[in-house]
Amino acid sequence: MANITDVAMTGPYAFLKTAGPARLAITDRGLTFATNGDRGALISFRTPVRGLDPLGLLRHPELTVTVAEVGRLTKLLRAHG
Repeated sequence: MANITDVAMTGPYAFLKTAGPARLAITDRGLTFATNGDRGALISFRTPVRGLDPLGLLRHPELTVTVAEVGRLTKLLRAHG
């Protein structure tokens, strides 16, 4: 929790951004785990975190997740940040 610097609700997303497995943004190394195109939570980290790379060489400064209760997740993360 101490590593989170910001949380924001985002969306909607284009189908190509949410279809398939986790996505890596080439431009900013952000990681996305999406199951729908409606809304998501963008979580920014102070220190980039491990994600797709099993060796941990590639670190991600932010993570976007689409969850059933986006508003609740963002509120909880902000309350603990």
